Amino acid sequence: MNQKFIMSPHLLIKFPSELTELNWKIEHRLYKKIYSASYNTVLFLLNSLQEHLQFKSMIDKFSRKMNVEPSIIAQMAEDLIQKNLLISIDEFKEEMISLKKIYDNLNKKTRDLWECVIDYNLFCHNFPFLDYGPKGPGWSIALDRMNHASDDEGGDYNRVKTFDTFLAKTTLPNPQLAHKTLVNHLELKKHQGQASFEIIRNIAALVFGVSGVTKIRWEGSPLILKINPSGGSRHPSEGYLINYSLDGTERGIFHIQSSPPEMVHLENDPNVIHFDKSPSFEGAILISSVFERNMFRYREPRTFRSVHLDVGHVLENLQLTLNLFSFETHIEYNLCRQRFSQIIKSDFMEEGLLAAIFFKRVNT
Repeated sequence: MNQKFIMSPHLLIKFPSELTELNWKIEHRLYKKIYSASYNTVLFLLNSLQEHLQFKSMIDKFSRKMNVEPSIIAQMAEDLIQKNLLISIDEFKEEMISLKKIYDNLNKKTRDLWECVIDYNLFCHNFPFLDYGPKGPGWSIALDRMNHASDDEGGDYNRVKTFDTFLAKTTLPNPQLAHKTLVNHLELKKHQGQASFEIIRNIAALVFGVSGVTKIRWEGSPLILKINPSGGSRHPSEGYLINYSLDGTERGIFHIQSSPPEMVHLENDPNVIHFDKSPSFEGAILISSVFERNMFRYREPRTFRSVHLDVGHVLENLQLTLNLFSFETHIEYNLCRQRFSQIIKSDFMEEGLLAAIFFKRVNT
C-alpha cells in the first residue's frame, strides 16, 4: 500500500470506564457502529493525525515506538482500514469537503441549534452502554443510577404536561372509549358523514391518552402507559393540534393533554406558526419531546436517540389511523421550532418540536 492513511473524521473516541475496564470505545458516527479498542489501537489512530505516512512507514515507525512486532501492528492497521476507522488521505479530503458542503448549506439557525445540542451533550455526563443480558449488570446499575438521580433531582415525577394559562379546554374521552368510538364509526361507516374534528379528537385521545400505570422501584410517580411503545415507559412525546379549517371547533392551536384527557386551547390564530404546507391541509398534529423524562432514565448520549424512536412510534400510529378514516397525510420535520417554543413558553432544550403530521379529508 503506497497510500498515506489517517483517522476517519467521523470517529468519537471515549475513555475506558468501570464497565469497559481497560478497553476504549470508538463510535463511528457515519456508519453508526461502536467498537471496543485497546490503548495501542487508539494511540495508533491518534498518531496518524500527526504523521501522515505511507502504510509500511507507519507500521515500522509505530512498532519501533511501542516495541511491538511489525506484523502485529500491520494486522491491527488492516483491521482498522477494513472497518473504515483508518482511511486514505484522499478519502479524508473528500469526507471533509462533503461535511463542509453539508454545514455550509445549513441555515444559520440550524447550525446554531446543532452547536447548542453538541455543547449540551458534552456538558452532560455520558454514561456508557450497559449489558442487559441475563447475567449482565445493566439492570442493577440502571436502578442504582436512577436512585442517585432521584436523590439529586428530587424524584422522578415528570409524566404529563399541563398549562396554567389557556383560552378554554374541553374533555377528551379516555383511550378505551376513543378506540370503541372509532371502531364503531368504521364498522357503520359513520365517519363518511362525520365532522372531521369529531374523528380527530378521538384519534388524539387514543394516541396521546393514558391507558394505565405501572409501579416504579425508585422515588417518583408511577410510570404511565399509552398505546405507543416507549423505551422504559418514559413517553417524552407531547401532542399539539393545529386547526386550520376543521369543522366542529374553534380555529387555533390546542394542547392534547394526556392526563386528565383534555383538549386545551392555547392560541386563536392557527397561522401564528408558519408552515409551507398549511394552506393545503385542514389541520396538523405537532409532536414535541420533553427531554427530561428520558434523561432521568437514560442520561447521555442515549436520550437523543430514544426520543426520536418515541416520535416515530407516535407518527406511525397517527398516520395509520388517519389513513383508515380517509385522511391524506404528510409528515414534516423542517419546522419553525423557535415560534413553537414561544407559543408554549418553553425553551427548546426543555421541550423541543421534532415532527408534524398534516392531514386533510379525501372525498370518498
